[in-house]
Amino acid sequence: MGKYMKTQELITEVKELPKQLREEFLRNHCTNVSVGQYFKRFDDEDLSQQEKELANKSIELSILEDQFDEVKNEWKAKVKEKKEERKNALTLLKQNGEWLNGEQFMFADQKRGVMEFYDKNGDFVSSRRLLPEEKQMSIFDTDKFSVTAKNMEPNMGTISKSNQLGE
Repeated sequence: MGKYMKTQELITEVKELPKQLREEFLRNHCTNVSVGQYFKRFDDEDLSQQEKELANKSIELSILEDQFDEVKNEWKAKVKEKKEERKNALTLLKQNGEWLNGEQFMFADQKRGVMEFYDKNGDFVSSRRLLPEEKQMSIFDTDKFSVTAKNMEPNMGTISKSNQLGE
């Protein structure tokens, strides 16, 4: 074989060589060697391999996306819960208080004509005008009947007898 083979004949001969000898043969018979980037089309075997690789990567990606969606939904729920808590805290701050359910202890002040409401801790909750039926409480004389913590009997929750008699 001479150095001046036709290109087509050369390529046919290269393809018949084992893969490990091809580069050396090409180097020995080429005009020049150029180093740089080039585009190589896939042959049928390479194309089939790339399609398998794409299928495998697609499956892996699908699994990861499902896992990501699971984690994202968990975090989304946590964030939503915290946003709701923040919203409730902001509402309470804006209202400067909160609505509670529970007993309220009502005290009528006949002189001022108001009903005052206190919670179980004795903290003032609110007041309103006495209703007409509440003004009829003439049985009690508020001057003679006043309740203080001092005249309550210990652990009994009753008013002392001397205070009941107006003494």
